[in-house]
Amino acid sequence: MRAWRRTLGCLSVAALSLTSMLPATSKVDFGPVYINMRVLEDGRTKDHLDLGGARVDATIQPLPGHPYLKGVAVKPTFTYAVGGRGHYTTGGLGLGHFIPVGKCVLITPLVGVTWSRLTTRTDFPMFGLFRVREKFTSWTPYAGGEISWFPNDTWMFSASMNWGWAKTRTHLDGLGLSKGESQGPVYSAMVDYYLNKCWSINVAVGYNHSKTQEKHGIRGLGTRVGTGYTW
Repeated sequence: MRAWRRTLGCLSVAALSLTSMLPATSKVDFGPVYINMRVLEDGRTKDHLDLGGARVDATIQPLPGHPYLKGVAVKPTFTYAVGGRGHYTTGGLGLGHFIPVGKCVLITPLVGVTWSRLTTRTDFPMFGLFRVREKFTSWTPYAGGEISWFPNDTWMFSASMNWGWAKTRTHLDGLGLSKGESQGPVYSAMVDYYLNKCWSINVAVGYNHSKTQEKHGIRGLGTRVGTGYTW
């Protein structure tokens, strides 16, 4: 379980970076989410965890009428998911700026930070310990960008790439505390279909592969089918 303790932190950005991406306006997306985590040791899968829950993302322009700051966007996010062996909570806050390219493309440079906590149970049979509770708490700053394409008033296609640097604290009941660091890229894509001016339905996927220098790490895949509201 060494890889969990060192690298799980990037998952706060990684497993599901389903950021809301939209024209220069404000929007919230919400819906059920599925997350699959695979634990890597020496580059090979050693364990996996399946989680299901809900995720909410938003992109908010706090000053849409300001002559210089109207492109600034604040991006909060929150996820809660549970599985057979644990539960996972993460929240984050990003800051970006809309840069229109022509009439159909929008580029958004982005920086932010996420917090995450995974609580699960594991066995150490060589020590006669079973169902020991593990709690992983991570802070992950990240930087990257998004690009969105609007071919018409009905469809929106978006993609993003971020890089996260995670610091993780791991607590094992009765066994103490350890710390670790990892980093890696996060890729995500989303397709929106607008039912009308305000409401849309969307499908999003996210992928992450973060690891330490020793090639221990996490490979995360997340999907969400949701609803969006734009104002």
